[in-house]
Amino acid sequence: MQCQPADHSKGGMLDIVRKGIFFSVNRYVDDTEALVGTEAKQVAAQEAEQAKFIVEKAEQEKKCTIIRAQVR
Repeated sequence: MQCQPADHSKGGMLDIVRKGIFFSVNRYVDDTEALVGTEAKQVAAQEAEQAKFIVEKAEQEKKCTIIRAQVR
């Protein structure tokens, strides 16, 4: 790889600024996508726990109904 001399002209500096902004925007987008993915995973885990609780509640209600029917 060949080293090129630094370009300190106005155009060269603008190019450096553009690349910096591009990098910052890409990093922000990547960070945002990662955050959205993490939040979606947490929501899915919470929904799974809620569904598990609902099933357990239904099973308990079923047992109660059977016990009440046997007592009568």
